[in-house]
Amino acid sequence: MKGTEGGDGEGILRVDFGPKEGRLEAVSWEKFFQTFEDRKLAFLHQDKTADRKVSRFFASLRR
Repeated sequence: MKGTEGGDGEGILRVDFGPKEGRLEAVSWEKFFQTFEDRKLAFLHQDKTADRKVSRFFASLRR
């Protein structure tokens, strides 16, 4: 997310479900997954809610 970089050069990593937010920039899947490896994160997501509706829930968890 543009404008969130700290002294270490890392910023907030967000998932865009649309419509596009102005400060978000597209990154390749390679860069996305490399960020997770560098920060020792795991990606948790939910495809559907308990009542079978589409879910946008996700979380970045420290490994």
